[in-house]
Amino acid sequence: MKRKFLILFVCLLVAVVWAAMQFGPSDTTGTGGQVRIEQGEGVKSVGRRLAEAGLIRNRFLFEIYLWYLKADTRVKAGTFALSTAADLPTQVDILLSGVDERARRITLIEGWTLDEYAGRLDENGFSPEVFLALTRDLPLWRDSYDFLTSVPSGQSLEGYLFPDTYSIDAAKDAEQLMRKMLDNFSEKLTPELRKKVAGSGRTLHEVITLASIIEREVAKPEDRRLVADIFLKRLRDGIGLQSDATVNYITKSGRTRSTAADLDIDSPYNTYKYR
Repeated sequence: MKRKFLILFVCLLVAVVWAAMQFGPSDTTGTGGQVRIEQGEGVKSVGRRLAEAGLIRNRFLFEIYLWYLKADTRVKAGTFALSTAADLPTQVDILLSGVDERARRITLIEGWTLDEYAGRLDENGFSPEVFLALTRDLPLWRDSYDFLTSVPSGQSLEGYLFPDTYSIDAAKDAEQLMRKMLDNFSEKLTPELRKKVAGSGRTLHEVITLASIIEREVAKPEDRRLVADIFLKRLRDGIGLQSDATVNYITKSGRTRSTAADLDIDSPYNTYKYR
């Protein structure tokens, strides 16, 4: 009995030591390697390529470790600068965080319009013209994101590019950034929220549009429920929203209250003039 226990203990010890070695750096030279992870690429493919590049010791442990973390679907797309001197958990942390040594982090603020997004991107080396053109190419995105089905033809992605801080690789790829933003929106649009939207009697696009107007109409979150009730009542009664936020959207004046000249502007966004 003691002999069997001893053999079992030795086998277990060997397995633990072997696993610890496999989790360690592939070598100590610190050789670098650039790895490009494509959008939607699976864990098996990523593990195989990391092993072939000599960046990890064992691709099977790489897969098992990700599944253990329940992170097999969270590997970020992008170009990553990895080192052979980093252990397996460190390599995985980089791939999950999306932080690339060559990456540039860019912050886009809640409530910004597409033009304000474009201005920030211009400051960070992106082409604002390319970005804005991509936001208007609705057919490019609809097959990948089901929440865009209610967006009317001819409209842009305004309201669906989720504000956050993003890490973008050196390619400065506007399409890559937009996919990250749409993926983020999809993640935030939980099944519970989808159910609430479906029960509202309105399309998601109508809900997003009204929420965007309310966000600009009042600054304090605690006031937004009251304003939402007012706007919904006006919609039910068939009268105009009479929202200064929609007028300000076209004047870009930054005024919280519209002037008489503002209210005389002939535009569909003038919700004092058009129901």
